[in-house]
Amino acid sequence: MLTLCRRTIAVTPISATHSLRVGLIGVTRCAIGVGLLTHPAGFARITGIDRVTAGQTAWITRVAAVRELALSAGLLTAFTRREAKQVRGWLWVGMLVDAADAAILITSGARREIAPLPAAVAVATAVCGLAGAAPVAVPVRWNKAETSDVT
Repeated sequence: MLTLCRRTIAVTPISATHSLRVGLIGVTRCAIGVGLLTHPAGFARITGIDRVTAGQTAWITRVAAVRELALSAGLLTAFTRREAKQVRGWLWVGMLVDAADAAILITSGARREIAPLPAAVAVATAVCGLAGAAPVAVPVRWNKAETSDVT
């Protein structure tokens, strides 16, 4: 426990549940990235895009794949080094990316640019990613303290 300026910063210890969750988030992002990178047109086809358009826009899926792999690499590197601040930072970045993905997919589904069912599934996946990362990304709570010592 660290007390500064008459406030205590109580850092919740990383439990086995948090560790498992962080590891699963990192591995899942890696799997998604590898899948998108190796079969970009296949992912586009799942969303209801025709074969020709899927082939022509495979590059954007590869961009998303590289983004997922970078997020995974950063998160898993910080996790294996036991750097809690960096882990939380990578989780926050991942949550922002997932929120942006959800917004884009909702808009695309509403405009009928992609099929409604795959759009709903993709949005649900992004929301689950947000819900899974949020409890781990914010494990610090602030408490008022009457002492000013560092322990």
